Amino acid sequence: MEGRRESHDALFFPGFLLQVQLEDAKKARENTYEKYVASRDYYKSEYENKLREELENIRLRTSQEIENLQRTSREMYERENRNLREARDNAVLEKDRAVTAERDAQSRYNQLLEQ
Repeated sequence: MEGRRESHDALFFPGFLLQVQLEDAKKARENTYEKYVASRDYYKSEYENKLREELENIRLRTSQEIENLQRTSREMYERENRNLREARDNAVLEKDRAVTAERDAQSRYNQLLEQ
Protein backbone atom coordinates (compact mmCIF):
# COMPACT_ATOMS: atom_id res chain seq x y z
CA MET A 1 0.00 0.00 0.00
CA GLU A 2 2.95 2.24 0.69
CA GLY A 3 4.14 1.88 -2.95
CA ARG A 4 0.72 2.93 -4.16
CA ARG A 5 0.82 6.02 -1.99
CA GLU A 6 4.17 7.20 -3.50
CA SER A 7 2.89 6.78 -7.01
CA HIS A 8 -0.34 8.44 -5.95
CA ASP A 9 1.64 11.43 -4.52
CA ALA A 10 3.76 11.59 -7.67
CA LEU A 11 0.56 11.88 -9.68
CA PHE A 12 -0.60 14.80 -7.59
CA PHE A 13 2.81 16.47 -7.47
CA PRO A 14 4.42 15.72 -10.85
CA GLY A 15 6.41 18.96 -10.75
CA PHE A 16 7.92 18.01 -7.39
CA LEU A 17 9.60 14.89 -8.80
CA LEU A 18 10.92 16.83 -11.78
CA GLN A 19 12.18 19.56 -9.44
CA VAL A 20 14.10 16.98 -7.36
CA GLN A 21 15.59 15.45 -10.51
CA LEU A 22 16.52 18.90 -11.78
CA GLU A 23 18.26 19.76 -8.49
CA ASP A 24 20.12 16.43 -8.58
CA ALA A 25 21.20 17.10 -12.15
CA LYS A 26 22.40 20.61 -11.19
CA LYS A 27 24.40 19.24 -8.25
CA ALA A 28 25.90 16.53 -10.46
CA ARG A 29 26.81 19.17 -13.07
CA GLU A 30 28.43 21.41 -10.42
CA ASN A 31 30.38 18.48 -9.00
CA THR A 32 31.54 17.47 -12.46
CA TYR A 33 32.55 21.05 -13.27
CA GLU A 34 34.45 21.41 -9.97
CA LYS A 35 36.30 18.16 -10.70
CA TYR A 36 37.09 19.41 -14.20
CA VAL A 37 38.41 22.74 -12.84
CA ALA A 38 40.49 20.97 -10.18
CA SER A 39 41.89 18.56 -12.76
CA ARG A 40 42.63 21.39 -15.20
CA ASP A 41 44.38 23.40 -12.48
CA TYR A 42 46.41 20.38 -11.42
CA TYR A 43 47.62 19.61 -14.95
CA LYS A 44 48.25 23.29 -15.62
CA SER A 45 50.37 23.45 -12.48
CA GLU A 46 52.25 20.27 -13.46
CA TYR A 47 52.88 21.67 -16.95
CA GLU A 48 54.14 24.99 -15.57
CA ASN A 49 56.44 23.17 -13.14
CA LYS A 50 57.89 21.09 -15.97
CA LEU A 51 58.40 24.21 -18.08
CA ARG A 52 60.07 25.98 -15.15
CA GLU A 53 62.35 22.99 -14.59
CA GLU A 54 63.24 22.76 -18.28
CA LEU A 55 63.93 26.49 -18.44
CA GLU A 56 66.23 26.20 -15.43
CA ASN A 57 68.06 23.29 -17.10
CA ILE A 58 68.48 25.35 -20.26
CA ARG A 59 69.83 28.28 -18.23
CA LEU A 60 72.27 25.97 -16.46
CA ARG A 61 73.51 24.40 -19.70
CA THR A 62 73.83 27.83 -21.33
CA SER A 63 75.81 29.12 -18.37
CA GLN A 64 78.12 26.12 -18.51
CA GLU A 65 78.62 26.55 -22.27
CA ILE A 66 79.43 30.24 -21.80
CA GLU A 67 81.96 29.38 -19.08
CA ASN A 68 83.54 26.75 -21.34
CA LEU A 69 83.76 29.24 -24.22
CA GLN A 70 85.30 31.88 -21.96
CA ARG A 71 87.84 29.39 -20.61
CA THR A 72 88.70 28.12 -24.09
CA SER A 73 89.03 31.68 -25.42
CA ARG A 74 91.25 32.68 -22.49
CA GLU A 75 93.48 29.64 -23.07
CA MET A 76 93.67 30.43 -26.80
CA TYR A 77 94.65 34.06 -26.15
CA GLU A 78 97.25 33.01 -23.58
CA ARG A 79 98.72 30.51 -26.04
CA GLU A 80 98.76 33.10 -28.81
CA ASN A 81 100.41 35.68 -26.52
CA ARG A 82 103.03 33.11 -25.48
CA ASN A 83 103.74 32.30 -29.15
CA LEU A 84 103.98 35.98 -30.04
CA ARG A 85 106.39 36.64 -27.13
CA GLU A 86 108.53 33.69 -28.23
CA ALA A 87 108.52 34.94 -31.82
CA ARG A 88 109.46 38.44 -30.65
CA ASP A 89 112.26 37.08 -28.44
CA ASN A 90 113.56 34.95 -31.31
CA ALA A 91 113.42 37.92 -33.68
CA VAL A 92 115.35 40.08 -31.18
CA LEU A 93 117.98 37.34 -30.77
CA GLU A 94 118.24 36.94 -34.55
CA LYS A 95 118.62 40.70 -34.98
CA ASP A 96 121.33 40.80 -32.32
CA ARG A 97 123.14 37.94 -34.07
CA ALA A 98 122.80 39.71 -37.41
CA VAL A 99 124.14 42.96 -35.93
CA THR A 100 127.02 41.07 -34.33
CA ALA A 101 127.74 39.23 -37.59
CA GLU A 102 127.63 42.53 -39.50
CA ARG A 103 130.12 44.13 -37.06
CA ASP A 104 132.41 41.12 -37.34
CA ALA A 105 132.21 41.23 -41.12
CA GLN A 106 132.78 44.98 -41.16
CA SER A 107 135.72 44.59 -38.80
CA ARG A 108 137.29 41.88 -40.99
CA TYR A 109 136.64 43.93 -44.09
CA ASN A 110 138.32 46.93 -42.51
CA GLN A 111 141.26 44.74 -41.48
CA LEU A 112 141.58 43.45 -45.04
CA LEU A 113 141.51 47.00 -46.39
CA GLU A 114 144.27 48.05 -43.98
CA GLN A 115 146.57 45.27 -45.13
